[in-house]
Amino acid sequence: MKKRIEKVVECIEYTDALTIGKRYTTYSESGRFYSVMDDEGDAELFYKENFKVVSEKEILEFEGSQVYSLEDYYDIRICSKIDLTNYDLKVIATPKGKTYEEMSKEELIELLKAKE
Repeated sequence: MKKRIEKVVECIEYTDALTIGKRYTTYSESGRFYSVMDDEGDAELFYKENFKVVSEKEILEFEGSQVYSLEDYYDIRICSKIDLTNYDLKVIATPKGKTYEEMSKEELIELLKAKE
């Protein structure tokens, strides 16, 4: 299981590829930068001071390997020591045999757009 904080930020400073007042979901964060998908569809790094944080939520990511199919229904089970009753659960599928690191830039962009 991976635990991360997902932030939604609003652009407050002019940049070439962002719109002032528009909200963006951060994909990662490092010392001075947020990684967001800009208005042209490219995941780029921007200075944190260009944004104000609008919301934050905790995201738990689980990896699974067994999915049982009964015609059009799929049985997916999560084993967790964390009480998940206060979480909304979503399932995101990635192609078998491919990790995020192995996916192309285009595949990652499509995956990120599907999360919005």
